[in-house]
Amino acid sequence: MKYKQRITAVIFLMLVIPVGLRCVAGPKNFYWSIGWHLSKVDILYASNHIAAVQSGVESTIYEKITWQDMWIESYGGIQYLLDKNYIKGSLALKPQLRDTVMRLDNHYLTFADSGEFYPEVASRVIRFHEFLTRKNIPFLYVQAPGKVCKTDPHLLRGMDDCTNRKADTLLKELNAAKVATFDLRDEFPHGGSDYYSLFFIGDNHWNTPGAFLAAQKTTAFINDRFDVKLDAEALLPERFSREDFHFRFTGSQRDRIGNSYTPPDSNTLLLPVFPTEFDVTQKGKIVTTGSFEDIWVDRDSLADGKSCYSLYVRRYSALANFTNKNTHSTARILLVGDSFSILFAPFLALSSKEYMYLDFGYLGSIKEVVESYQPDLVIFLYCPNLRKDILEVDYGDDSDNR
Repeated sequence: MKYKQRITAVIFLMLVIPVGLRCVAGPKNFYWSIGWHLSKVDILYASNHIAAVQSGVESTIYEKITWQDMWIESYGGIQYLLDKNYIKGSLALKPQLRDTVMRLDNHYLTFADSGEFYPEVASRVIRFHEFLTRKNIPFLYVQAPGKVCKTDPHLLRGMDDCTNRKADTLLKELNAAKVATFDLRDEFPHGGSDYYSLFFIGDNHWNTPGAFLAAQKTTAFINDRFDVKLDAEALLPERFSREDFHFRFTGSQRDRIGNSYTPPDSNTLLLPVFPTEFDVTQKGKIVTTGSFEDIWVDRDSLADGKSCYSLYVRRYSALANFTNKNTHSTARILLVGDSFSILFAPFLALSSKEYMYLDFGYLGSIKEVVESYQPDLVIFLYCPNLRKDILEVDYGDDSDNR
């Protein structure tokens, strides 16, 4: 053990010394910027603007240092040599990005979960459901699976993951309030490589095959339980071509601890082999028309070092409406969701006539969007790693706003 520690120490010095020299010989902008901010300390202190100094210095450190990636890789490499399975995000990152990453025993990475459940999430989803019920609009809550499989977690000794427990608690409260729910965890494979192969290794999200499977299962569930009818045949696997790409894609976890912990991620492009055509409408005007690939796919992301989650992108404003001109479905769908929706959305659009997506970060009024768009169904897609800043909606006279 001492021998391994000594080797690690030597490697650490070999990595840190070049970084230090890089600082000394680095861009003048770094020192000039730091010096400028420090020279303003007295003036800003007198004006009670110390926060401005801190912000400026942090901006310089985290955005202008050209060796940030090198430092993250060095840090992650040292943690790997020390055989660490709980890895705090590198100090080269902004403080809010220093999440702790866990390495599972199958070498997949995931974020360590605090275990805190936010009861306001359930109450807000329930109030949203009640609002839609008064508008006679059906609502479906879809529970996206987390990266850690509920029945086959692959946790190393001493590890815990709370995402599935939080999802169970949320679903229990929604079901008690008679909210229609669909738990995709029950529809995914129950463990092993069949499950984990549906997720990126170094990112927290499902990959393209995982999102495609989710869209298939959700479409079938809707057709079985609601009067709304979607085009399930548009999502038959045999109607898609598949291309697999193997590069050093980046991801939310790999960005924090470097590439030492995991093998390269792969990315998959699924394209319909049947004719497709979409109109994209913004502010009442058609802004573009094209095939599924024209509208949704960004082939520029298929390069080494690009984000593994940007192959299917949202290129349009939050209120863009997509009309599928090659479907027998007449359904108008509003999808409200988190980042798991990015890969899910294009395939859902294939099965519906009209489709609109709103991210949790939408700054406008979801209430006004619903009243204006008048969807046939609202789908709420959410992953178990719960956020509490969702559906902070003022329903006005339609709700008691509890």
